[in-house]
Amino acid sequence: MLFPSTLVAGAFAKAFAPIPPEPIWDWADRNVWLAGNEAAEPGPYRSAKTPWARSIQTLMGTPWHQIYDWSGERWITVALKEINVMKSSQSGFTEAVLNAIRFSAQYRPKNVIYTVDTRETARDISNRLLPSLQKLDGGDIFTGDDHDLGTFVMRLRAMDIWFQGSFSMGKFASKMAPIVVSDESEEQGSDRTDTSTDTALKSRKKTADSGLFVSICKPKRRRGPIHRGFLRGDQQAFMVKCPACAYWQPLTFWRNQDQAEPLESAFAEPADLDAPPTPLARGTTRTLITGRLVFEHCKDLLGNWDKLRVSRETYYECGNCRSAIEEFQKPALLASARWIPTAHGDPGVVSQHINDLYSTDANSAWGALVLDYLARIREGRRELQGFFNHALGLPWSDEVNKTSDRDILTNIAGHAIYRIDSPGEGGYTTRKIFTTEVAATAAAAGLTAKGLTPVIVSSICPPYQRGTIPVPGCTLILGSDVGGNYAKWVIGAVMPNMEDIAIVDWGTEIDPDAVAEIFLGSTWLCPTNGKKYGASAGFMDAK
Repeated sequence: MLFPSTLVAGAFAKAFAPIPPEPIWDWADRNVWLAGNEAAEPGPYRSAKTPWARSIQTLMGTPWHQIYDWSGERWITVALKEINVMKSSQSGFTEAVLNAIRFSAQYRPKNVIYTVDTRETARDISNRLLPSLQKLDGGDIFTGDDHDLGTFVMRLRAMDIWFQGSFSMGKFASKMAPIVVSDESEEQGSDRTDTSTDTALKSRKKTADSGLFVSICKPKRRRGPIHRGFLRGDQQAFMVKCPACAYWQPLTFWRNQDQAEPLESAFAEPADLDAPPTPLARGTTRTLITGRLVFEHCKDLLGNWDKLRVSRETYYECGNCRSAIEEFQKPALLASARWIPTAHGDPGVVSQHINDLYSTDANSAWGALVLDYLARIREGRRELQGFFNHALGLPWSDEVNKTSDRDILTNIAGHAIYRIDSPGEGGYTTRKIFTTEVAATAAAAGLTAKGLTPVIVSSICPPYQRGTIPVPGCTLILGSDVGGNYAKWVIGAVMPNMEDIAIVDWGTEIDPDAVAEIFLGSTWLCPTNGKKYGASAGFMDAK
């Protein structure tokens, strides 16, 4: 087959052309122009506006990262295979990834698969990329044939870019590319008979040399695709330095309530940031005390939120020295901020998390975020989930509670307990149990300061013997679990407040029919009124 001499010459020229030594984001600052009809802010690309998005461009240009070799007890450099960014809405990561594609088209052509949530969005991304490539073109990016520039396929010199807006694996089953990008994968859904979008995309780069998979996505649910990808990586946080005490910390909406003091101070000095963090014990995650947005003082004389004050007076409180960091100081914080790993991830996997607290857009000012949060609380769980996903870049789970030995001992009959259900900082509802009213009241005051309306539920069950009902007015329910050679059962008494359950009786039988006989024929005494009661309802979990 014969090729036009211009194509051959262009291919050789591109193959041996020197690659600019600066990072991709630096090159983009000088060369990328964003068209007005597609870009959020038309004009020259400015990485200073989203400095957290510089790292992904550097990684895509030089796909290597450091991991700890436990056998050799040293840090080593390995090839980067996967980048997972769990992001908020105002993050700029889409443009950052497009910069890496622009740089590749200019200097080192390689095929790209880019998939988003809908075909319409795919069309928008394609239309967003093309004008910027045309401004870069010095005659060696495009083939010269306008038919090669389709909406969903761009055929450049020695490089094809496929844009997909469907989650069906069939769209890219026959394609292979060294770079595969999944943008908003959790919006793309999945088929019952199909693998997930990310899994399908990874298979398209598996056989390509130096293949790189990039996922940038707002999370929806805990353990969703992007959350799992984040946990697989080194879980980098974008750290800023407190102007008052020089303590490095990520910006978070709430303080980490589980830590009274920092677990370590390895990042207190800038010198510590020039090398990877001190290795942690295997299976552990680096946790630093974080700060919070302070706005509880912005109320009127009647105790209602003063929205003007919230928008003007909300500030960030340092997690270490508790000093106030004002909104106008945010650009200075970002100028020196940097990504720091907080875990030992899988080899070849880098993961990052970013939220809107870092954004310098007016709509993402700290006061504006608080007003959005307060409004969503009033709207209910669905709107609050949207705040966690879109503004904080955090996954949501309806409820996560862990039962400890202490919880069981606390619930012994005769002990008064106080509990509060409230949204947790990680995007899920938690139940906190207290043994004193003073502790519960103090916790409720802290939640009220965050704009929540906690309700303290107190309960006390009088001491009682096994096989008896503690108080009159209870409803008995039988629950049973049937295994291979056993049938375990328990009788619970739902207390009159419809909140508490007392364990009345339990046992193990060898025959599920015996459990049915217990349900139908057994009664239990309530010593207070001398009456006996049977179970009103029951359920059995059997294979």
